[in-house]
Amino acid sequence: MRTTLIAAVTALALCSMTTHATDYDESTDGDLSGDRFNPTSLVFTEGVNTITNTSILNDLDYLTVTVPVDTQLGAITLTGFESVDDLAFIAIQEGPTFTTSAEAPDITALLGWAHIGPGADGVPVGGDLLTALGTSPQAIGFTGPLDAGVYTFWIQQASGVSSTHTFEFVVTSTIPVPGALALCAAAGIRTRRRRTH
Repeated sequence: MRTTLIAAVTALALCSMTTHATDYDESTDGDLSGDRFNPTSLVFTEGVNTITNTSILNDLDYLTVTVPVDTQLGAITLTGFESVDDLAFIAIQEGPTFTTSAEAPDITALLGWAHIGPGADGVPVGGDLLTALGTSPQAIGFTGPLDAGVYTFWIQQASGVSSTHTFEFVVTSTIPVPGALALCAAAGIRTRRRRTH
């Protein structure tokens, strides 16, 4: 019994571990596109995909990400925010371009939007950005993880000051790991048998 339980716990721990995946930093990898019809495009992989965005002088940044088949975007966490302005803006739409302009945005066309940063209405460092995007007023909205597909983000420090934002996009598999499930099932059956005898 003890050996089976240890194996099950080990398997679950291995399943829950996240690996480091994509790492894009504007300061070394180049400026994210300012063209909403031709965003910078990245294909995420399973694990933690880190994006560091540096905005200078009201810079508009557009990023298209592909969440691969058999995975989901399970979390977005703001892990860094450096600016003299305490609020920035992020929005998301489905598809490979951003259909609404920064000059006259149509909030109802957005899948979601949020303010980020230490300001009163912002998602703070360490905060759950995915939930904030999904529950934003007047946007289309969503609940829980985002399915495999193509999504485009608009990021902007609206005041025009220099700023740096770091995001962790966590992509997880939607396919159960057979070995872990078998071990968990075996542990459960064994525990049940022990209780009934």
